[in-house]
Amino acid sequence: MELERKQRSIDALRQMSQSPQAAVEADVAPMRGLSPTARGERLVAVSRAAWAVLRARPDFHQAVAYSDPLPKDFAAKWSVLVAGRRAQQSADSGPR
Repeated sequence: MELERKQRSIDALRQMSQSPQAAVEADVAPMRGLSPTARGERLVAVSRAAWAVLRARPDFHQAVAYSDPLPKDFAAKWSVLVAGRRAQQSADSGPR
């Protein structure tokens, strides 16, 4: 089992060195076509794994409390994105 895992890792590294785009495509291929429920289940599993990793850290509380500072132009950019999304939703739900 361990040997198979190592071989898969070596194969992935070889593929990545030949074509990073092909490697990424191969990596995400199993996710394409998943139902929203299946995607949600995977998101939950990844989130649980991330929390397990965080809980194992000696600086757990500090790591969890940290928040990246927002850039000064965040509010302006966010407003533009929200306005664009609302315009798109309005256009999508307009008369047909």
